[in-house]
Amino acid sequence: MRQLPSRLVIFESVLRENLHPLTLTRCSFDLLLGSTSLIRRVERRLQMAVTDAIVPEYLRAISKETHPDVNFTTHVAERSLVVNSQISPRFDLERQLRQMMKDQGPNFIAVDQEGIPIFGILDRVSADDLSTRPGRQVRHVFIGGDTQTLLKYPWDLVSENASALEQDYEFISKKNFRGYLRTGARELELLGKKIAISESAEVG
Repeated sequence: MRQLPSRLVIFESVLRENLHPLTLTRCSFDLLLGSTSLIRRVERRLQMAVTDAIVPEYLRAISKETHPDVNFTTHVAERSLVVNSQISPRFDLERQLRQMMKDQGPNFIAVDQEGIPIFGILDRVSADDLSTRPGRQVRHVFIGGDTQTLLKYPWDLVSENASALEQDYEFISKKNFRGYLRTGARELELLGKKIAISESAEVG
Protein backbone atom coordinates (compact mmCIF):
# COMPACT_ATOMS: atom_id res chain seq x y z
CA MET A 1 0.00 0.00 0.00
CA ARG A 2 1.18 3.51 -0.80
CA GLN A 3 2.26 5.65 2.13
CA LEU A 4 -0.38 7.84 3.73
CA PRO A 5 -0.03 11.60 3.27
CA SER A 6 1.43 13.50 6.20
CA ARG A 7 -1.49 15.94 6.34
CA LEU A 8 -4.91 14.96 7.69
CA VAL A 9 -7.71 17.34 6.73
CA ILE A 10 -11.09 17.06 8.44
CA PHE A 11 -13.93 18.82 6.68
CA GLU A 12 -17.51 19.85 7.34
CA SER A 13 -19.95 18.87 4.59
CA VAL A 14 -23.48 20.02 3.78
CA LEU A 15 -24.66 17.33 6.21
CA ARG A 16 -23.80 19.60 9.14
CA GLU A 17 -27.04 21.48 8.45
CA ASN A 18 -28.97 18.29 9.30
CA LEU A 19 -27.56 18.52 12.83
CA HIS A 20 -28.91 21.99 13.57
CA PRO A 21 -29.30 23.36 16.21
CA LEU A 22 -26.41 21.26 17.61
CA THR A 23 -24.03 22.61 14.97
CA LEU A 24 -25.18 26.22 14.80
CA THR A 25 -22.40 27.37 17.15
CA ARG A 26 -19.86 24.55 16.84
CA CYS A 27 -18.32 22.28 14.25
CA SER A 28 -19.90 18.86 13.91
CA PHE A 29 -16.52 17.28 14.72
CA ASP A 30 -16.77 18.72 18.24
CA LEU A 31 -19.93 16.74 18.98
CA LEU A 32 -19.49 13.88 21.45
CA LEU A 33 -20.04 10.29 20.42
CA GLY A 34 -19.31 7.62 23.00
CA SER A 35 -16.68 8.97 25.37
CA THR A 36 -14.99 11.47 23.08
CA SER A 37 -15.50 13.90 20.20
CA LEU A 38 -15.81 13.02 16.52
CA ILE A 39 -12.49 14.67 15.69
CA ARG A 40 -10.67 12.61 18.33
CA ARG A 41 -12.32 9.44 17.01
CA VAL A 42 -10.90 10.14 13.54
CA GLU A 43 -7.43 10.79 14.94
CA ARG A 44 -7.53 7.64 17.04
CA ARG A 45 -8.65 5.43 14.16
CA LEU A 46 -5.98 6.72 11.79
CA GLN A 47 -3.31 7.25 14.46
CA MET A 48 -2.70 10.70 12.99
CA ALA A 49 -3.29 14.19 14.31
CA VAL A 50 -5.59 16.46 12.33
CA THR A 51 -3.44 19.16 10.72
CA ASP A 52 -6.07 21.17 8.85
CA ALA A 53 -9.81 21.76 8.96
CA ILE A 54 -12.23 23.16 6.40
CA VAL A 55 -15.25 24.60 8.19
CA PRO A 56 -17.78 27.43 7.68
CA GLU A 57 -16.10 30.82 7.87
CA TYR A 58 -18.11 32.04 10.87
CA LEU A 59 -16.88 29.09 12.97
CA ARG A 60 -13.16 29.40 12.25
CA ALA A 61 -12.24 31.82 15.05
CA ILE A 62 -14.09 30.00 17.84
CA SER A 63 -12.89 26.61 16.56
CA LYS A 64 -9.30 27.86 16.55
CA GLU A 65 -9.61 28.57 20.27
CA THR A 66 -10.63 24.96 20.89
CA HIS A 67 -8.07 23.49 18.48
CA PRO A 68 -5.05 25.84 18.46
CA ASP A 69 -2.80 23.31 16.69
CA VAL A 70 -5.15 22.91 13.72
CA ASN A 71 -4.90 25.13 10.64
CA PHE A 72 -8.38 26.39 9.70
CA THR A 73 -8.35 27.12 6.00
CA THR A 74 -10.07 26.75 2.62
CA HIS A 75 -7.06 25.35 0.74
CA VAL A 76 -4.20 22.96 1.46
CA ALA A 77 -1.38 22.96 -1.09
CA GLU A 78 0.11 19.59 -0.07
CA ARG A 79 -0.99 16.00 -0.64
CA SER A 80 -3.55 15.23 2.05
CA LEU A 81 -5.88 12.61 3.43
CA VAL A 82 -9.32 14.18 3.77
CA VAL A 83 -12.06 12.80 6.04
CA ASN A 84 -15.65 13.91 6.55
CA SER A 85 -16.14 15.05 10.15
CA GLN A 86 -19.40 13.08 10.39
CA ILE A 87 -17.94 9.69 9.47
CA SER A 88 -19.71 6.84 11.24
CA PRO A 89 -17.84 4.64 13.74
CA ARG A 90 -19.45 1.65 12.01
CA PHE A 91 -17.78 2.50 8.70
CA ASP A 92 -14.55 0.54 8.23
CA LEU A 93 -12.46 3.56 7.24
CA GLU A 94 -9.11 1.84 7.60
CA ARG A 95 -10.01 -1.09 5.33
CA GLN A 96 -11.69 1.09 2.74
CA LEU A 97 -8.75 3.49 2.74
CA ARG A 98 -6.25 0.68 2.15
CA GLN A 99 -8.38 -0.68 -0.69
CA MET A 100 -8.83 2.71 -2.35
CA MET A 101 -5.14 3.53 -2.14
CA LYS A 102 -4.38 0.23 -3.82
CA ASP A 103 -6.99 0.57 -6.56
CA GLN A 104 -7.36 4.30 -7.18
CA GLY A 105 -4.03 6.00 -6.46
CA PRO A 106 -3.97 9.75 -5.75
CA ASN A 107 -6.74 12.29 -6.36
CA PHE A 108 -9.93 10.48 -5.52
CA ILE A 109 -12.91 11.14 -3.31
CA ALA A 110 -15.05 8.26 -2.01
CA VAL A 111 -18.71 9.31 -1.92
CA ASP A 112 -21.92 7.76 -0.62
CA GLN A 113 -25.07 7.06 -2.62
CA GLU A 114 -26.10 10.73 -2.36
CA GLY A 115 -22.75 11.99 -3.61
CA ILE A 116 -21.62 13.21 -0.18
CA PRO A 117 -17.83 12.93 0.19
CA ILE A 118 -16.70 10.45 2.87
CA PHE A 119 -12.90 10.43 2.54
CA GLY A 120 -10.20 10.71 -0.09
CA ILE A 121 -6.64 11.53 -0.99
CA LEU A 122 -5.85 14.69 -2.95
CA ASP A 123 -2.60 16.21 -4.20
CA ARG A 124 -4.02 19.57 -3.17
CA VAL A 125 -7.25 20.38 -1.40
CA SER A 126 -9.84 23.10 -1.84
CA ALA A 127 -13.29 23.45 -0.33
CA ASP A 128 -14.80 23.01 -3.80
CA ASP A 129 -13.26 19.53 -4.07
CA LEU A 130 -15.21 18.49 -0.98
CA SER A 131 -18.62 19.45 -2.31
CA THR A 132 -21.04 17.23 -4.23
CA ARG A 133 -20.08 19.24 -7.34
CA PRO A 134 -16.28 19.43 -7.37
CA GLY A 135 -14.71 22.57 -8.76
CA ARG A 136 -11.98 20.73 -10.67
CA GLN A 137 -11.44 17.26 -12.04
CA VAL A 138 -11.44 14.94 -9.04
CA ARG A 139 -12.46 11.32 -9.48
CA HIS A 140 -15.50 10.35 -7.41
CA VAL A 141 -15.64 6.71 -6.34
CA PHE A 142 -18.98 5.34 -5.14
CA ILE A 143 -19.09 3.44 -1.83
CA GLY A 144 -22.09 1.10 -1.72
CA GLY A 145 -23.35 -1.45 0.75
CA ASP A 146 -25.68 -1.36 3.72
CA THR A 147 -23.18 -0.16 6.33
CA GLN A 148 -23.79 3.38 7.50
CA THR A 149 -21.01 5.64 6.25
CA LEU A 150 -21.93 9.02 7.75
CA LEU A 151 -23.81 10.37 10.76
CA LYS A 152 -26.51 12.28 8.92
CA TYR A 153 -29.12 13.11 11.56
CA PRO A 154 -29.26 13.80 15.31
CA TRP A 155 -30.80 10.40 16.00
CA ASP A 156 -27.73 8.77 14.43
CA LEU A 157 -25.69 10.14 17.34
CA VAL A 158 -28.05 8.36 19.71
CA SER A 159 -28.31 5.07 17.82
CA GLU A 160 -24.53 4.86 17.29
CA ASN A 161 -23.60 5.79 20.85
CA ALA A 162 -23.70 2.26 22.26
CA SER A 163 -21.35 0.82 19.62
CA ALA A 164 -19.07 3.86 20.01
CA LEU A 165 -18.85 3.22 23.76
CA GLU A 166 -17.95 -0.41 23.07
CA GLN A 167 -15.14 0.74 20.78
CA ASP A 168 -13.94 3.13 23.47
CA TYR A 169 -13.92 0.38 26.06
CA GLU A 170 -11.78 -1.76 23.78
CA PHE A 171 -9.40 1.13 23.25
CA ILE A 172 -8.88 1.78 26.95
CA SER A 173 -8.99 -1.87 27.95
CA LYS A 174 -6.15 -3.19 30.10
CA LYS A 175 -4.11 -4.36 27.14
CA ASN A 176 -4.30 -1.05 25.32
CA PHE A 177 -3.94 0.96 28.52
CA ARG A 178 -0.66 -0.79 29.34
CA GLY A 179 0.61 0.09 25.89
CA TYR A 180 -0.61 3.64 26.33
CA LEU A 181 1.34 3.98 29.57
CA ARG A 182 4.45 2.52 27.94
CA THR A 183 4.41 5.37 25.42
CA GLY A 184 4.92 7.79 28.32
CA ALA A 185 1.56 9.48 27.75
CA ARG A 186 0.23 10.97 30.97
CA GLU A 187 -3.27 11.97 29.83
CA LEU A 188 -6.40 10.30 28.49
CA GLU A 189 -9.32 12.17 26.98
CA LEU A 190 -12.78 11.01 28.05
CA LEU A 191 -16.05 12.86 27.51
CA GLY A 192 -14.09 15.75 26.08
CA LYS A 193 -12.05 16.17 29.26
CA LYS A 194 -8.38 15.39 29.79
CA ILE A 195 -7.70 13.04 32.68
CA ALA A 196 -4.22 13.07 34.18
CA ILE A 197 -2.45 9.77 34.84
CA SER A 198 -0.28 9.60 37.91
CA GLU A 199 3.41 8.82 37.44
CA SER A 200 2.98 5.92 39.87
CA ALA A 201 -0.11 4.50 38.12
CA GLU A 202 0.00 0.76 37.46
CA VAL A 203 -2.32 -1.50 35.51
CA GLY A 204 -2.83 -4.91 37.06
